Amino acid sequence: MDVSILRQRSEIIAEIRTFFRGRGYLEVDTPLLAEHVIPESAIDLFSSTFRSPGGKDHDLYLIPSPEVWMKMLLSQGAGSMFQICRCFRNREPAEGIHNPEFTMLEWYTLDHSYMDSLEVTEELFSAFSREDYSPVVEKPFVRFSMAEAFREFASVDLEKNLKDDTIFETCLSLGLNTSENDSWEEMFHNIFVSMVEPEIPEDQPVILYDYPAGIPALAKKKPGTPWCERWELYVRGVELANCFTEEKDPEMVKRFFESEMGKRREKGMPVPSELSYTDIFAGHFPDCSGVAMGVDRLIMVMLGKKDLASVVPFPILQSR
Repeated sequence: MDVSILRQRSEIIAEIRTFFRGRGYLEVDTPLLAEHVIPESAIDLFSSTFRSPGGKDHDLYLIPSPEVWMKMLLSQGAGSMFQICRCFRNREPAEGIHNPEFTMLEWYTLDHSYMDSLEVTEELFSAFSREDYSPVVEKPFVRFSMAEAFREFASVDLEKNLKDDTIFETCLSLGLNTSENDSWEEMFHNIFVSMVEPEIPEDQPVILYDYPAGIPALAKKKPGTPWCERWELYVRGVELANCFTEEKDPEMVKRFFESEMGKRREKGMPVPSELSYTDIFAGHFPDCSGVAMGVDRLIMVMLGKKDLASVVPFPILQSR
């Protein structure tokens, strides 16, 4: 790896820490190896086994994100916090903008909504303004609701396509490969990945907000609408960050867990979680918003590179 890029990587990560510490966020350190993680059905895991001297083996997993543990700390009154840590996701391509091991920045801000967290993110980008970084990160964020993005880039009225039969017909009319057996979520992503995502402007940061509530997520529902309080950030066409106003209703969290664990069982995937995790929402869980940002991707777009191998020391396929 180019040593000059290694130095720039170190400087960017230091700037992130300075930004959050300067705003009173607590930096936390949570486990990378755990018995329980949030059971998202779209994420496969790296597993391991702890051989206990007492004779009982324990299944362990490399975390796909620090969310479980940070939310436990939130429930214990730790306040606004951030973490920069390693995360691991299996069955993802080890090339381009993916690497099975990656660096995550995750932060939670008390008494903030998703739109408040968007302002914090814009402030973070402003703190990076330097001549040797890509000018795209210095430009103002452009905002599209997901409904606006579908209308603008795919000529699809998303609000009229919130049922299986209507979105199926829309997929057919767009010439997309689909099946009546596909779920609404799968057909939504088919349109998004095929028609919307390729048209997202690359000359400045883009926010897509108000995702359909039909996409499972621990994001608070937007009252009186079919949307949830969620946004994602794209820079140079690369998905960089994901944000929710965090759902804190214990029953809603339980339903999410049950649904995702059921999907994992159907796929034959491990189910490394237990519903007792939802107990933390039964007590004092604060109103907050959380953001997860890929640090390697951030560095990649800031330095004007096209793949993670350019900015990650020892990417997985080059370290053999």
